[in-house]
Amino acid sequence: MSVLLLLIAMGSIQTGASLAKTLFHSVGAPGAVSLRTALATLLLVLVLRPWRTRITSGSWRALAVYGVSLGVMNFLYYMALRTLPLGITVAIEFTGPLAVAVLSSHRPVDFLWIVLAAAGLALLLPIAHAQTHVDPKGTLFAFGAGACWALYIVFGKKAGAALPYTLEMIALTRLPARTFGILMSIEPVFAALVGWLMLHEQLAVLQWIAIGMIILASIGTTWSASAQPASPVPMPE
Repeated sequence: MSVLLLLIAMGSIQTGASLAKTLFHSVGAPGAVSLRTALATLLLVLVLRPWRTRITSGSWRALAVYGVSLGVMNFLYYMALRTLPLGITVAIEFTGPLAVAVLSSHRPVDFLWIVLAAAGLALLLPIAHAQTHVDPKGTLFAFGAGACWALYIVFGKKAGAALPYTLEMIALTRLPARTFGILMSIEPVFAALVGWLMLHEQLAVLQWIAIGMIILASIGTTWSASAQPASPVPMPE
């Protein structure tokens, strides 16, 4: 059930990103981020009523880093989307949670899934192919978003005990950080499919093969998740 909720959340996130990208010609990437943040804030206030949540003095630091990393991540992500396809942007951004997975893993079998996911990402990124141009500035923005995503994961674990659970946080209350990091490798799959369906962004055959490798890595980490201790880890919105 947790995996299903996670898939629903990822699908909605990528659909929202593709819709926001269609607004770039009207309001620009910063404008799209502002609109999304304003709408999310309004929904947060109306639905979750965060003022009812008690926040201890020790939670403010984690909440501050959590909020700043989320805001900067979304800004850099949308800046990258100006010149990169949705699937490529998410694949590069995933280096953040993949790094968390590498640093937090202690079981040999987890490194097998990490290697498989990394190999898929290496094929998914067309940097080594001369016939496919990847904008350098957009790539840097995507890597920056990935770094913020890593901070979001680490500090989200601490902030999660002071914030109401959203859909993705409910789904991940029993998934450890390293499992989350590899399982989120399926995000480029959603991004590539949504980009193809809604934005008509085409990926090469080799890149679709890479997506299949990433799916296998996700299946592997889901299979081994039951043997690991639980801890709440959120995903970005």
